[in-house]
Amino acid sequence: MSKIFRQRLTSHITELTKYLKYVFNDFFVIALLFFIGALAFAYGNLLQHLSGGQPWEQGVILLGLVGGLQLGNLATLIQAPDQVFLAPQEFAFPSYLKRAYWYSYALSGCIQLLIWFVLLPFVSLSLGFQSLQLTELLLLMLVLKGGLLAFQVGQLYLARPLTTIARISGAWLLPFGIIAVAVLGWPLVSLLLGCGYLAGVLYWSRARSVALNWKWLVRTESRRMQRLYQIFALFTDVPTLPARPRRRRWADSWLRWLQQDQAHLYLNLYFRSFVRNSTESDLYVRVIFLGTIILLCLSNQLMAIIIAWLLIYMTGVQLTPFAGYFRQNSLLQIYPVTGAEQAQNFHQFYGSLIGIEIILFSLATWWGTSSLWSGAVTLAGGLLLLFGLIKTVVRHQLNKNRRETYAD
Repeated sequence: MSKIFRQRLTSHITELTKYLKYVFNDFFVIALLFFIGALAFAYGNLLQHLSGGQPWEQGVILLGLVGGLQLGNLATLIQAPDQVFLAPQEFAFPSYLKRAYWYSYALSGCIQLLIWFVLLPFVSLSLGFQSLQLTELLLLMLVLKGGLLAFQVGQLYLARPLTTIARISGAWLLPFGIIAVAVLGWPLVSLLLGCGYLAGVLYWSRARSVALNWKWLVRTESRRMQRLYQIFALFTDVPTLPARPRRRRWADSWLRWLQQDQAHLYLNLYFRSFVRNSTESDLYVRVIFLGTIILLCLSNQLMAIIIAWLLIYMTGVQLTPFAGYFRQNSLLQIYPVTGAEQAQNFHQFYGSLIGIEIILFSLATWWGTSSLWSGAVTLAGGLLLLFGLIKTVVRHQLNKNRRETYAD
C-alpha cells in the first residue's frame, strides 16, 4: 500500500505541475508581486496605528488563526475505482492512510507556518507576546492541525458520516475555543488544551468501526480535487472538471434581448450554455461578487487597481476555453454558419461578460477609494486588457479549435 501511495503521489505532483505552469504565467507573477507589495505596504501602515489590547484586534487574530487552520485537508489521492480494486487490501489500508496523513500534515504545516509568520508582528503588537509565547502559539497551530487531520481520518471509518453539528463542533468550535484561550493571554494553557484535543481525537479515531467507508472516502477526495480544479480553471481549461448543466428559467427573460437570427446563432448558444453550465457561470459570478466586495473595502488606490486588473485577467483566461464548447457537437457542423460568424459571436459573448466585470470593478474601485481617478484607471486598463486578451489569447484559442475541428 505504501508503494501505491508513492505512485499516486508522483502522478499527482506531475498533474499539479502541468497546471501550475499555466497558473504562474509571466503576467500573473508580475501582478502577484505588485499585489504582495501593495498588501505589505498597507499591512505596514496598519501596524503603525495599532494601539494594542483592542477587542477588534483580538477578533482579527482569532478569526485569522481559526480560518487559516481550515486550510489544507486530508489528501488521500483515492479514486472511484479503488473501492472495487483496493477493497480486498483493506486490512493493509492503515499504512496507506498513514502516509497520506503525513503528506497532508507536511503541506498543512507549511501553511500554518506561513500564516503564523504573517500574523507575527500583528500578534506581537496587539497582544504583547514575547518570543516564548509566539513559539507556543506556533506549536498550538501545528498541534491543532494534526488533530484536525486525525479527525478527518477517523471519519473515514464511520459507518455513517457525522452530522453537520458534530463536524462543525470538532473542526471549528473546539479549535475556536482553544485558540481563544491563547488570544486572551494564556498561550501555554491553550497549548496544553490543544494537546488534549489531539489526544482525544486520536483516541476517538482508534475506537472507530473496523470497516472503511469507501463511499465517504471517495466523495471527500473528489470534492477536494474539485476545489483544486476550480482554481486551475480560472487560468486554463481543465478537462477533468465535469460540467453540471442546470435549467435556470429565471434567465430566460434576461436572454430575450439576444437577436434570434442566423447571424447570431452562436451568440445565443454561448449565452444559454454559459448560464446553464454551473462550472463556468458559478466561477464567473463568484469572482465578480468577491472581487466587488474586496474592492469596496479597499482604500489603497494602487492595490485596488492591481487587484481589479488581476481579477479581470483571471476571468478572461477562464472564459477563453469556452470558445470550443460546441466543438464535439457534430450536429452544429451542418449549420449554415461560417467560422467567421462563430468567432464574431464569441467575441461579442466574451466582450459582454468581461465588459460587465470591468464596469462593476471600476465602480467598486471608485467607491472604495473615493477617487474618480482610480475608477477611470481601472476602466481604461480593463478595456486595454480586454482588447489584448481578444487579440492574443482568444484568437489563439479560436485558431486552435478550428485546426482541431478540421483534424477531426
